[in-house]
Amino acid sequence: MKKFLASTVAASALALMLGVTSVRAEDAVDPNAKQGGAITITYKDDVATLDPAIGYDWQNWSMIKS
Repeated sequence: MKKFLASTVAASALALMLGVTSVRAEDAVDPNAKQGGAITITYKDDVATLDPAIGYDWQNWSMIKS
């Protein structure tokens, strides 16, 4: 059992380290990037409500908070 636990911890640590290094490679800033701008988000369906008291699904919440 201790061998299994040790191997699981080692595998998890290795996976975490590999994941962190791949994230760092994507953090490089593009020197040609411009600041600002706009983003347009569309939904295929209408939102059910904009009332925050009853709009608890993912689509309503993102519309209310934006």
